[in-house]
Amino acid sequence: MLLAASSPRCLFLSSLGAIYCAAFLSCWLQYPGILGSDGLLPASSFWLRVRQGGRGGGSTWERFCSYPSLLWLVEDEGLVDVALEGLAALGALLGALAAGGLHHSSCFAVMWLAYLTLFSVGQQWLSFQWDLLLLETGFAAILYAPFFSLSCPRARPAAAHPMTWVLRAQWVKFMVCSGAVKVTADCPTWKALTALEYHFASTCLPTAEARPHHSPPH
Repeated sequence: MLLAASSPRCLFLSSLGAIYCAAFLSCWLQYPGILGSDGLLPASSFWLRVRQGGRGGGSTWERFCSYPSLLWLVEDEGLVDVALEGLAALGALLGALAAGGLHHSSCFAVMWLAYLTLFSVGQQWLSFQWDLLLLETGFAAILYAPFFSLSCPRARPAAAHPMTWVLRAQWVKFMVCSGAVKVTADCPTWKALTALEYHFASTCLPTAEARPHHSPPH
């Protein structure tokens, strides 16, 4: 009954909150091993090189444009790990609240800034297509979420929100680009329509369903 009474806008924002929560939890739980001071690619030393101009050089403003991040407010290198883990934990909490119905625009703004900060120092760990898609969608959600109430109305609105069309256009762009990158990759398996014979066996993040999907006859 609750889902039936919810508007598409409300369901979208709650779903995005759940996605944010999962993304932040993943970063928080894995942070020590992949980005911590003793991790595979320490974020603190990476950020020190950025601040000192060792990652592309340029002025402070040019480096800020290349690495937009809340870490520019952190002067002490020793606090980088604390700040990033704190942002991941805060983002997970806000994502859970958004999934539960807190849809105020400021909530999505904080989550977007927190994930952008993690993305800026994530290096190889946060450089995938889904990270960019979450940032694009998250930014649009700031304008899609209500400004004057904590949650959007559950009744179906009389007219579609203007940002609905932006989100639809973004979805079309995502699907077109996902196909275009395969067509232009000059890979014989995509041209011959045989890529799925290898995809499920070679995917970088295999799921439990990958093996049965790979097993059927060609």
